[in-house]
Amino acid sequence: PPTPAPPTQASPTQAPPTPAPPTDEPTDSPTPSPSIATPSETVITGSFQMTTDSPGSFCEDPQTLSALIGSIADVTGHDAGSIDVMCSVVDRRLGQSGRRLAAGNVVIDYSITVQTDEPEDTPADVVMTSALQDLTAEVLTELVNTKLKEAGITRTITVTQVVAPSSGVASVTITTTEASMEGIPQDSDAHARCAASLAVLLVGMAASVFRL
Repeated sequence: PPTPAPPTQASPTQAPPTPAPPTDEPTDSPTPSPSIATPSETVITGSFQMTTDSPGSFCEDPQTLSALIGSIADVTGHDAGSIDVMCSVVDRRLGQSGRRLAAGNVVIDYSITVQTDEPEDTPADVVMTSALQDLTAEVLTELVNTKLKEAGITRTITVTQVVAPSSGVASVTITTTEASMEGIPQDSDAHARCAASLAVLLVGMAASVFRL
């Protein structure tokens, strides 16, 4: 009789590996652009008091105000176009008859705008403030009277008080933001859905061409 073949043993079937769940890619957030700082400005303010004839007309005369601006420009070495002054009548002395005398006091308030965006060994506003702090009533009286004479104005003034200047810095910072992505999550499922939709579209187009 023939020899029976030995029974074959089936090899154990291995289960396919379980695919790892898709991981979501990190969503790109909008990337802010760097801040842009605008140039800074320093404003120096101060005042001085003086006596003059007809203080009311003195404050209303544009030529006298120009002479005051020119005097401050000479002291600080700054452009006259960046200097503003305001003249105010503060009082008038009474005579023995009770009538107000022609001479009176006026207060000159000034402001100087200085650009401080460029680095310097000694900032310009510091130099100007120091020059104004060293200014005396006698020196300012002579300087203003010289400017008035140059402008053809015959009146004179006498500075009685000089108030120390002060300064303040004002700056503006503008920040802009740009989005680098549309804000849509870039996960694998989203990509798969997009690819499937594209495949269906291409098959449909091919079928239409074939029927033609």
